[in-house]
Amino acid sequence: QEMYTNKVDTNRKPLFKAGLITDTHVAKTKESCRHVKAAWELFAKAKVDLVANIGDIADHHYPSGYKAYRETVDEVISANAGWNPKELYVYAWHDAYDYNGDLNRSVPRAKEAFADTRRYLRANDTFAEIEVGDSPVLVFPQSLRADGYARYERMVKSAVERYPGRPVFVLDHVPPRGTVGGGSGDAERRRILNRYPSVIAISGHIHGTIQSRRHIWQGEFTAVNCG
Repeated sequence: QEMYTNKVDTNRKPLFKAGLITDTHVAKTKESCRHVKAAWELFAKAKVDLVANIGDIADHHYPSGYKAYRETVDEVISANAGWNPKELYVYAWHDAYDYNGDLNRSVPRAKEAFADTRRYLRANDTFAEIEVGDSPVLVFPQSLRADGYARYERMVKSAVERYPGRPVFVLDHVPPRGTVGGGSGDAERRRILNRYPSVIAISGHIHGTIQSRRHIWQGEFTAVNCG
């Protein structure tokens, strides 16, 4: 509500500053990373503590695209001495599709594809947790089976219990069902997060804009879509 009434307390120290991007859908060449470069240059000016890409990093599973992304990021960091933010990546459907030429739309080889994506980016595991500004930030892949949902809930529950009174940030490509962006999203993620009011679920996927009120939602927990 503060955001829309212009009553933000500018004297209040933030927990941390984050640069959030999503659905970059880079292609096979470095030229396709021009918007990634522009975003990272903006984050460098703001001296953010964390930069997170919320998924669909490449348009298909393009090894050369991930390598170009890594080179682009490294160049921006090198050009801004003394600034070395933490990085997090969410691995989503497009990051598994067309893995080694496999055009099966159910992406049965997502686990192997995400492992390769991680290697090209020199990045975090598909399931990950780090601490930023004395708060936990959790990352989950888009592709979850039954065991994946069980792990999802275990990680969220553990973070909530270990950080009482702190926000727990959940970075996830697809939003929980019926929160941001209308009716789209994952029903099982919503069912799980309904039990954890300290969660702030940050998603991508919708290709909307954070300037829309539809992309900030508060109910049983809080959801924000990066657009």
